[in-house]
This record gives sequence, structure tokens and C-alpha cells, in this order.
Amino acid sequence: GRKTSAHFLVFDLWMDWRIGAFHDEETLFDYDFAMNYGNWAVVSKIGNGGGGAWDGSRDFDPEHTDMRWKLRAEQKNDPTGAYIRRWVPELKNVDDKHIHTPWFMSAEEMKASGCVIGKDYPNSLVGPLELEGCEPGQEEHGEWPAEKEKEADAVQEGAEVTVTGA
Repeated sequence: GRKTSAHFLVFDLWMDWRIGAFHDEETLFDYDFAMNYGNWAVVSKIGNGGGGAWDGSRDFDPEHTDMRWKLRAEQKNDPTGAYIRRWVPELKNVDDKHIHTPWFMSAEEMKASGCVIGKDYPNSLVGPLELEGCEPGQEEHGEWPAEKEKEADAVQEGAEVTVTGA
């Protein structure tokens, strides 16, 4: 979750990675300086491609491909949205077909679920994201580029682990 949030802030909202790192420093219960800044550095790709450590990445994802892929993967892994319903009470009564894409609800569906987008739940910061046809591991027009595959493998190998009760 932390790395997904970091990726969203840096590559979808085009925010300076340090804003997120500073926020985490102030709010995380299990905050650790090295882990926090190390994760933000990795996600933001700072220092890669010849840039300095404070330059940040120059990659921008105007199509929000990575975010769409992550939402689609979540949709496939949890089609009824049990996790979302547990942690996002505003969406608890949203129909399964819209639990991952509440911005596609009609006015009638919003009223029926008690969740009006823009009032009870915020509007999407990047606009409505269409997930149909966005299959994990593939782009809309063929295979994912090799760079995306390498990134996905690196994320899997270096997955964040949280230890509780220590």
C-alpha cells in the first residue's frame, strides 16, 4: 500500500517525492527513517538515469497505466471489494460492480448506495479510469514493454514487509 501510494503521488499527480516522505514521517506509527526514505527513493527512481538524488524522476504517466493496472488487479483479486468495504466506510453499500470504480455510478446508484461522489466520497483526482480491457501483465494493444515487466519483477522481489507485535 505504501509503495502504491508513493507511485500514485509521484507519477500520477506529479508531486515531489519529498512531500510524501515528509508526510509519512509525521503520520506512520511504525516509521523508520531508513525504510521510509529508502522506499520513497526506490519508488521515485531518484538518482536513476544520471539525475541527482534530489532531482526525482522525470517519468510521468499521463494515461495512468500503472494505476489502472493496479486497480484492475485489485478488482480481480477482490471482486466484491471486501477490503475496501472494511476500510472505506463511505463505499460499504456500493454495488459490487462499482466498488473499484465508484466514479462510474449513475445518480440513481449513488443515491441508492448513500454515496454521492463529490459529496460523501471525493472525486477522482485523475478523472474516471476505465479498467475494462486493462489486464494485468498486458497493455491495451499488446504486451507490456520489457521495462514494465522488469519493474513488476523488482517490486515482487522487494515487496514491502511489515512486522507487527515486535
